[in-house]
Amino acid sequence: MIEFMNQFPCTAKIMKENLFDKHNRKIRPFYILWVILMFLSVIRFALSKNILWLLITVVFIVLMALTVRYKNMYVIKEWKKIRRVYAQGFPYIVVELGEVIAYTVSNRTRIYSWKDFDYFVETDRLIIMSMKDDSRILLKKNGFTTGTYQECIQMLQKKLKSTAPSKKR
Repeated sequence: MIEFMNQFPCTAKIMKENLFDKHNRKIRPFYILWVILMFLSVIRFALSKNILWLLITVVFIVLMALTVRYKNMYVIKEWKKIRRVYAQGFPYIVVELGEVIAYTVSNRTRIYSWKDFDYFVETDRLIIMSMKDDSRILLKKNGFTTGTYQECIQMLQKKLKSTAPSKKR
């Protein structure tokens, strides 16, 4: 039984939104690390007045900038690859959520079990389901033909709670 059906033509905006979310999630830990270390080095500089701590702060600023540049380079690289793959046009995507998750792109369907579901995130236009094999399922918020995106989010939250590993005592 299908609880939710999501259908939409994929566009460049949707693909870019997915790419930026994917790579922002990858660099977030590094970015947080650089901010914390920079903050600590500024405090050390303020307390000790040692110029070395000021130089270390500058190093962390440079590392933050390089991290963002690294992310942007990979987004551009992946975007070029996606444009080559879909040179004839972006695919039509159909997602069916029920007993299983059926994800159809360009007439190729992949079936997932709910045990494969890891987490989901919301962006401006999308709900992105991340699977345990690092694949991502895109659901367009206004692409639901069965159910609504709010109901889908509630169902995804329930699925996460039901598939979460129980704590052993």
